[in-house]
Amino acid sequence: MLRFKRPTTNDYRRRMKKRSSLMLLFLLFPAALLAQDGYELTDLTFRGNETLSDGDLLDRMQMFTVSWFSHTFLFKDRFEFSAEILASDLEELTRFYQSQGFLSVKLLRPEVKSFREEKEVEVTITIEEGPPVTIAEKPRFRFIAASHDSARVEEIALDSTSVLQLRPGERFHDAALVADQSRLITRYTEQGFPYVKADYTLNVDTVQNTVIIDWSIDAGPQCSFGDVNVTGAEKIPPDAVINNLQFYKGQVFSPRAIDESQQEVFALGAFRSVSFQAALSDRRSSVIPINIDVREAPGFKSKFGLGIGTETGFRASANVDFLALFGTTRSLNVKAKHSKLEPYNFTLTYTNPDFPTTRSNFILSPFFRREKEKSFDVRRFGSSASVQHRLSPFTNGFVTYAFERVDVYESVFDSAQFIAGINLMAYNKSSISTGATYDDSAPLFKPNSGVYIALAFQLSGLGLNSPFHFMKSSFEVRRYQRVSEPLVFATRWKIGFANTYTGIRFIPVEERYFSGGSNSVRGWSRQRLGPVDESDKPLGGRSLMELNNELRFPLIGVVSGVVFSDIGNVWTSAYTLRWGDLRTSFGAGIRIDSPVGPIRFDVARPFFDPEKRVQFHLDVGQAF
Repeated sequence: MLRFKRPTTNDYRRRMKKRSSLMLLFLLFPAALLAQDGYELTDLTFRGNETLSDGDLLDRMQMFTVSWFSHTFLFKDRFEFSAEILASDLEELTRFYQSQGFLSVKLLRPEVKSFREEKEVEVTITIEEGPPVTIAEKPRFRFIAASHDSARVEEIALDSTSVLQLRPGERFHDAALVADQSRLITRYTEQGFPYVKADYTLNVDTVQNTVIIDWSIDAGPQCSFGDVNVTGAEKIPPDAVINNLQFYKGQVFSPRAIDESQQEVFALGAFRSVSFQAALSDRRSSVIPINIDVREAPGFKSKFGLGIGTETGFRASANVDFLALFGTTRSLNVKAKHSKLEPYNFTLTYTNPDFPTTRSNFILSPFFRREKEKSFDVRRFGSSASVQHRLSPFTNGFVTYAFERVDVYESVFDSAQFIAGINLMAYNKSSISTGATYDDSAPLFKPNSGVYIALAFQLSGLGLNSPFHFMKSSFEVRRYQRVSEPLVFATRWKIGFANTYTGIRFIPVEERYFSGGSNSVRGWSRQRLGPVDESDKPLGGRSLMELNNELRFPLIGVVSGVVFSDIGNVWTSAYTLRWGDLRTSFGAGIRIDSPVGPIRFDVARPFFDPEKRVQFHLDVGQAF
């Protein structure tokens, strides 16, 4: 049995490198001639790689192939074959296999097939993986710690064995060893041992192809939080930062508490940057002070925008923020918008962080706006008061009360302006809403991973001369996943229900569900999917379901493309989802990156439907 320490497989790699170098001498002479003639690599094939995929191997190589479609239509250049690069790639593949636990791997002489007339080359690489090195038994631990911490140090190690990747019978590979080292350090650090060091010795049996891992743990002292020092706060008092900390002086040290505190302070919206630094010392002191450096955001910010879309027509917006009001973390946002759908929209938003708890925000938002759709033209003014609470770094819950006055200038329900003596053209609405969202999707404008989930419930008709008693519930989930480089699959599913619960069986037109449009089912124009009246105006409905799927891929530079399918419909009755009524459309589009988000152009066409007119959509931002 051999005993050695990091790097884990150097002795074997040096031996294999010599063997590979001798093999490559047979390749360089004939292949170099091809490289001089500018032969292009058209096909690269692997044989014998039963454990590692072609994609894993290609990621380690300089050589690459370009598909016929990309070469012909996207004008991507093919790789110019080079024997020197092939030799380098073979050495890299050997090192990669050894790092994955295949110490006796062999790469046979590649098969290089040339086509002189086309000046093309096809390469086949045959691999004999050999048996992998596996973990023989559970890891063994040796501890270096102060006597009063020794029991706790040993307990953390034993608890950590269940989360280690390298377990008995598993294949050894370098990345898992590094990951296990990181896990052990994280486990100790989270338990108050920030000075911990974890080292290892590998005992390899080259006959049995097994390895035993011996860990050496120098935990250092268990530490606690010390004094907190805040720098960089000028207009905003340091107490606004300290009040949002998720730890206190004397508490057992925890990096997770530091991360949560940093998120809470940054969520105040008053700072451009927030930096936490644990003041670790060479003496390994058991009390750790925390230094917090903040950079305050400008007290005044403004943003203006102009644009055009197939649905909104010409649009303009102005957004002004007043931060650090009265020397606090409170803020005021003033927003004004204009478009064909919203001739005017004025909204004030006052935000008071840390109320009623340090993880909550109180938001007061009066508004005054006009909405013009195919089925209604209304003016709405009122206000909402909301408490938003951060349940976790990615999860937020909310409770909102809203009161508004609605004046209806035009509606599909004009023919019956009164129901039971209640005017359908002017009325109040008093409602309370609650819900939660979870969002870990990223990046912001072009998410390629993560999930967004939103759940909301609204109850309307709560006094204040609010005549319509109805409730609405909705659920939406979006998922973004990279299926292969560079393809991203995005999907969205949304359902919604609305129904009356007492008194008048009427739901105001602006509260109904509509479907169709650039952010909905794109085979139909805005609100055109669903029930209509005798004048062909959308009536809206009490039930909605939509399912959108997109495959996103890059094209050239800032331009990317999508192909998509949209499914959905609206039903007049509540809690109704009839699968046979669902309508489908297919389409494609392009996206052009811009500072405000991707500029989007989509073309869609209904299928399996008598109305088969092509729809064009121009907008900003992803469809979902």
